[in-house]
Amino acid sequence: MRNIVAAWLLLAALLRADTYVVVDISQGISKAVYNELGLLTFPEMKSEENIYREGEKVHLYAFSETRALAKSFVYHDRNRHEAAYKKGKKVFLSFFSQVRKHGVKKRKQLGMNVIFVIDTSGSMKQNGVMDEVKQTVAYLIRAKSKKAKIAIVTFDGKKGMKPAKRARVVADFTRDKRKLLAAVDAIEPSRYDTFLGEGLDRAQALLDRIGTRRTVVMLFTDGKAVDDAEKAHRIVERFKREGVRLKVVAVGGADAQMLQSFSTTGYVFNATSEDLRAMRYAMQVGSDPLFLRLNDFLDNAPPIKAGDRLIVYSRMMNVDAQSDFYIVPNTASERFYEEMKRINEKRGSTITLNGAAVYVRVLGRIDASRLNDLKLFYRRYFGDAGGSLRYFSTAPLSKERL
Repeated sequence: MRNIVAAWLLLAALLRADTYVVVDISQGISKAVYNELGLLTFPEMKSEENIYREGEKVHLYAFSETRALAKSFVYHDRNRHEAAYKKGKKVFLSFFSQVRKHGVKKRKQLGMNVIFVIDTSGSMKQNGVMDEVKQTVAYLIRAKSKKAKIAIVTFDGKKGMKPAKRARVVADFTRDKRKLLAAVDAIEPSRYDTFLGEGLDRAQALLDRIGTRRTVVMLFTDGKAVDDAEKAHRIVERFKREGVRLKVVAVGGADAQMLQSFSTTGYVFNATSEDLRAMRYAMQVGSDPLFLRLNDFLDNAPPIKAGDRLIVYSRMMNVDAQSDFYIVPNTASERFYEEMKRINEKRGSTITLNGAAVYVRVLGRIDASRLNDLKLFYRRYFGDAGGSLRYFSTAPLSKERL
């Protein structure tokens, strides 16, 4: 008898398979995608084509740079469950009215305060690295919002030099783009070494004055070694305690693995000149890594069962095989994948998909030559957790494909 009851419970669970929809809205969504999401997630009245069965629960989750949105509702046939239907409609409208606020923007703006910390040691003059860094910082300054304030710190130094002379504030917090661009243009490499701790110390002094709210520190360095690593690590730990985000961009063949310990997220963008140019079009200084957000959702979602669906609307992001890490992680990198697994284990993250069907829709700026790298990563990422990648495309996702 118990076996029969258990079998019926299992069958009932499978019949009431749930759907999980995760949407990256960090760069807005188009009207077409907004409508597509509506068709996929809200039950259509009296529709025989509806993908949802009686009692199926739909979990909606979206995230942007600063916040996450999460709602759930249960589908019921309107004729039999009018009250539940209206409640589901209210939840749906509440969720998507917030999603709609993140509509497509003509130009991505840098909306938060930023301290650029730039390595000016002697090696930065090699192979045009400093010129590429200056062009990238200048682009980000031009893209900033009117309200955002920016400061710029440079650092180098040598043994025997007074600590105060190893780092300089070349632009204090200001909204004046002309002053900031002039300060960037005047930056030149020295003949000295890499005293990163002094640069971060000067950034910390600026933070003490303006506060850490909505402020990110962004470091550009070609360091293969750091001359005052102990001091630098102390300041990074303080950043972590105070919630300051330190983004590390390794340029000119820097030791990206060594620089991991100076990033508050553990990710380093190991940038080639091509990557730096790409950053000027695609990078978001304030965004959190997609996969950490996706991990957080999957780790905290209700248990995902066999027969459930997971629909992910993902930005393509960076898939440059030459890079080891990215501020938004480089999905094509073997080292990134292994590092992500290690970080998940350290965080106690245990993602289990139990054979759920996974559908990935790619949004935003597309590099067709690298789509296959991203598909292989997703296949591995979800497969490792026991999920089955059923769909991966830049094309619209319809009910017929589910």
